[in-house]
Amino acid sequence: DRGIDILVAIGKEAGATVAAARSAGLSDALACADNVAAGESLSECVRPGDVVLLKGSRNARLEEVGEYLREKECRTDWS
Repeated sequence: DRGIDILVAIGKEAGATVAAARSAGLSDALACADNVAAGESLSECVRPGDVVLLKGSRNARLEEVGEYLREKECRTDWS
């Protein structure tokens, strides 16, 4: 167990990242075109108490994904 439940890769090289993750044994991995798509995908599977690591360069503006998730939690019934 790697301690990782899901990988969401973003951008042009996301497909290659997902392929590498799957070949390493992480079956739950998906590629997203942009931060909005990543936020939407994550909001479907992240629940209160989950830990989400957003890793990338500052240029990737991954704070947008975090902001999307925080807003979604405030508006959604997570039960």
